[in-house]
Amino acid sequence: MNKCIYCSSISTVFFIKVNSWNIRKCLNCSVLYTEGEGKKDKKINLDTYDYSYIKGYKHRKNELQKRFLSLLNHIEKNKNGGRLLDIGCGLGLFMETAMKKSSYNWDVHGLEINKRLLDNAFNDIKKRIKSGNIENIPFGSNYFDCVTCFDVLEHSKSLKHNLDEISRVLKKDGILVIQSPNYKSLMAMISKEKWSWWSPPDHIFHFSSSFMINLLKAKWYEVLEAFTYEPPKEFLLDVKRRFARNLVQKIVIRLIQPLLLTIERIAWFFNRGGLLFIVVKKI
Repeated sequence: MNKCIYCSSISTVFFIKVNSWNIRKCLNCSVLYTEGEGKKDKKINLDTYDYSYIKGYKHRKNELQKRFLSLLNHIEKNKNGGRLLDIGCGLGLFMETAMKKSSYNWDVHGLEINKRLLDNAFNDIKKRIKSGNIENIPFGSNYFDCVTCFDVLEHSKSLKHNLDEISRVLKKDGILVIQSPNYKSLMAMISKEKWSWWSPPDHIFHFSSSFMINLLKAKWYEVLEAFTYEPPKEFLLDVKRRFARNLVQKIVIRLIQPLLLTIERIAWFFNRGGLLFIVVKKI
């Protein structure tokens, strides 16, 4: 019997197989989850990011900081500074962006489970990062004006508890920001099992915008903004991974890149971008 790991319903069906992992869909709550979830999640979260990842991330710092600055602008439409917690902060680049690039005053704090990432965090940010995880946030209640979770919630099976823990540390009228892969994206539908953001067993949950919005509303949050997007470079990589099997196909894809990027933008309008981005207020 395959119970949904979120709502415990037994009404689940096979959805897709990615590598050796089955991903199932709950017909009751509509969430997708990786079957056999949680057996290796702690080891994956601790060990996945090696030094080549860290080196590559630092090499892309300027590119990633521009992306974070764009997302920060969406946050600042609704909250103009204050005490901010970035859960799963990695090397601390979003924290650095908020602290140094914003015109508002952000008192930034980070939480990171991966010791290797914490040890290699940017120097002026490292002292602001605590070792720990979302299941037991080491801060007092009603402490933060803003909590950000970029690509975090899909990694743990304790979704209900984690959202309750975030709510505990977030002030009334505080802002929660969530980013996660969108399994209803255009590229997930086209790429099928080759979609790069399935990523089982590292990703235990697989969300859609509608599921996440309904979940947050049920947790007494007001939705302020919700949209989907993905970096164009990531979109094109997925296209190449799915269709560029020989030299001719690679050339064709290169020639039609402008058309592909136009299609990508249209997909965003219909909530079919690869990443969902949601800003909500605690009420």
